[in-house]
Amino acid sequence: MNKKFRYFAGFSILLLSILMVNSCHVKNEEGEKLAKIYCGSCHQFPVPNLLAKQVWEKSVLPYMSIYMGVESEIALIENQEPFSANLFVKPPVPLVSEEDFQKIKDYYLSEAPKKMPEQVREQAIEPLGNLFVPKPIKLTGRDLPNISCVRIDTAQKIIYAADEINLNLWTIDPKGQMEIVSNQQNAVADIDFLGKKMLISHVGKTMRLSHEKVGGVTLSDKNFTRNSTLLSGLDRLTQSKSIDLNGDGSDELLTCEFGFNIGKFSVWTKDKNGTFQEKVLTTTPGAERVIVTDWNSDKKPDILVLFAQGNERIVLYENKGLLNFEEKILMTFPPVYGSSYLDLVDFNKDGRMDLLYTCGDNADFSMVLKPYHGVYVFENQGNNKFKQNYFFPMDGAYKAQAQDFDLDGDLDIAAIGFYSNFEAKDQEDFVILENNQKTFLPKNLNITNFGRWITMDSGDIDGDGDMDIVLGNHPLSPSPGKHNAEWYKGNSVLILENKKK
Repeated sequence: MNKKFRYFAGFSILLLSILMVNSCHVKNEEGEKLAKIYCGSCHQFPVPNLLAKQVWEKSVLPYMSIYMGVESEIALIENQEPFSANLFVKPPVPLVSEEDFQKIKDYYLSEAPKKMPEQVREQAIEPLGNLFVPKPIKLTGRDLPNISCVRIDTAQKIIYAADEINLNLWTIDPKGQMEIVSNQQNAVADIDFLGKKMLISHVGKTMRLSHEKVGGVTLSDKNFTRNSTLLSGLDRLTQSKSIDLNGDGSDELLTCEFGFNIGKFSVWTKDKNGTFQEKVLTTTPGAERVIVTDWNSDKKPDILVLFAQGNERIVLYENKGLLNFEEKILMTFPPVYGSSYLDLVDFNKDGRMDLLYTCGDNADFSMVLKPYHGVYVFENQGNNKFKQNYFFPMDGAYKAQAQDFDLDGDLDIAAIGFYSNFEAKDQEDFVILENNQKTFLPKNLNITNFGRWITMDSGDIDGDGDMDIVLGNHPLSPSPGKHNAEWYKGNSVLILENKKK
């Protein structure tokens, strides 16, 4: 081979490589543009580095193809995830062409990392010490109890614990004495105390994924001698609230129908016959947490709602009077965050409510550990603007509550992780983030062997002046096998008795 030919051949290969790179770059730019149009139209645009390439390829993109009606992709989801394609609502006609969907797919698969970065913490988790004493409670039933809700009634010094498998609602006193107060309850998602009564939100026959509209709201006295059904036929109800929104002296009902693909958030008001009439504020699914507060100090109750399931966001419904509300989106999150809980807490005592937020619901299309799961504090800057000023990485974070657990005058945070990394050296399924004025110091109690925590409440159970914690074990769910045998021993509820006083 002569020198001129070798030079020409080398130049041709270089030119071909440059053309191929440029072609891929153009193709990726086109795929990115299409992804922003189609994937960003229903929720915050998910950038490729939120998930590893294999997760995009084997799970998320095939499932998204169902929403978009791309039939050729649907077969790829078989035997990949514990969801059935018939649970999804497909559009009557494809929303995107096969060619364009392939460009979107190529964009994500070329830009996504091969593996997700590991969780990074600035501070190691330290032992909590003897602040709490664990008191396990073993509930009974025909089948293994699976706790869906725990609530502390400080007025009665009683814990309510709902078992979704045996459909029992238990009371537990500070000494561990137990009693079944109802055995006809559908799965309970939430209990709200209204003086001498309780507003109970039922998600359905079970917590499992379903399109059955069998959720409802019941009102009962605390001994369950008198109860009534207020609403029925709801779609996977996660929470309800009873509040007078229009100042007419009669309470309205707020309902979070989390659903699956289909759901809504509504206000229900009684007509002159005493029948509840529905006003739907949004038909998007995923409403899971509602908070009522006078957000703008105009003496009218406003509504904050946390939405998950794709279009993850925090929404303010500003009360304009006469049951009219102006919707304002305060924050949005990527659709893979798995938003799980929201609370209002004034951490810096400036008179403005900050957002305590967790994300970590990891049961859908991407059941892998994610470094952005955890506990967040967003500081209220005024004018409905928020700035993140704290993040604690916590795999599968599911709920967080702020209390002064150590009685030093500031607010600490207790948090649980349902989809935790149970193989981690430092257990993070339950942590106390101790406030030291400058930041929060993470501490754990190492109670993983007692249960898998899906629900938590805090309050002074025994009336001694400090804040106790109660946790609910939910073992019957897809989970790693390391601790299953321990979780199945029947420790349904764990009381963490605060020994500060």
